[in-house]
Amino acid sequence: MSENIPENTPENTVPEEHKRSIRSFVLRQGHMTAAQQRAIDTMWPQFGVDFQEAPLDLNRAFGRDNPKVLEIGFGMGVATVEIAKRLPDTDFLAIDVHGPGVGNILKLIEEEHISNIRVMRHDAVEVVEKMLEDGSLDGIHIFFPDPWHKKRHNKRRLVQVPFVEKLLPKLKSGGYVHMATDWEEYAVQMLEVLSSFDALQNTAADYAPTPDYRPETKFEARGKRLGHGVWDLVVKNKAEHKTQGHLKFFRRPFILLIKPRKVYKPDYRFLLYKHNPSSPRSRQRLHCRFQVHRYRPKYGRSPHHDCDNGTK
Repeated sequence: MSENIPENTPENTVPEEHKRSIRSFVLRQGHMTAAQQRAIDTMWPQFGVDFQEAPLDLNRAFGRDNPKVLEIGFGMGVATVEIAKRLPDTDFLAIDVHGPGVGNILKLIEEEHISNIRVMRHDAVEVVEKMLEDGSLDGIHIFFPDPWHKKRHNKRRLVQVPFVEKLLPKLKSGGYVHMATDWEEYAVQMLEVLSSFDALQNTAADYAPTPDYRPETKFEARGKRLGHGVWDLVVKNKAEHKTQGHLKFFRRPFILLIKPRKVYKPDYRFLLYKHNPSSPRSRQRLHCRFQVHRYRPKYGRSPHHDCDNGTK
């Protein structure tokens, strides 16, 4: 039986659309069963959300104004459906690109009579960038993402500072981020990344107990029988949703310098300079709205003038 995927979620277009540094997925081949394909054909119009380069009205998509949670990478959807059953007053936008997984979660939605899940088959990074409005989410779930355990592949991991920077503005003040992994080295990286954001507050000293709403998956149970550990992290957003987050290391800010350049007559040029995070003086200038640099080409560089303390 041929696999008739909905027009806006084509399997063969994903590689061309997502050739960039951050991706939330890696395409793997999988067999689509007849039941999964039938679920896509019949359930997608009601529970599927097509990608669009415009903000998504989540309340309209779910038909109610309830807390909204984004789940990135739901696999076959078993855990997602169980969480939705345990939290019936919360709406879940579940995103994955694996065709059989999309078909299976839609099949489970039909069998379990679930109404608080909407499914997308697209790159989650692009959905976050183009479809989710700031302050629209009450929670974010990222459970057992690909650990990319080989050292040369670590750069492909989803949970990195640039991606979390994209997620934080979408989170409401008081909203949470819940991550889980069964790969210890990845758990350490997750903790380091989340701890680097001043806007996020860990709910535990380091790793949190597994919340009651997250069920144990069959792969998690098998790993525990083999002696593997599982690590959950739950952090809360303590800042307003407009906060961009990563201020501890002053990532990519810009400073406007006013440079009077005197040659034959005064000539004022406004130049935009990139902040150097390794320079203590540059970090000090972040507290200034403007910086004035006196330029004297005949006598070499003049000292910088700081705006508040008057030092030179």
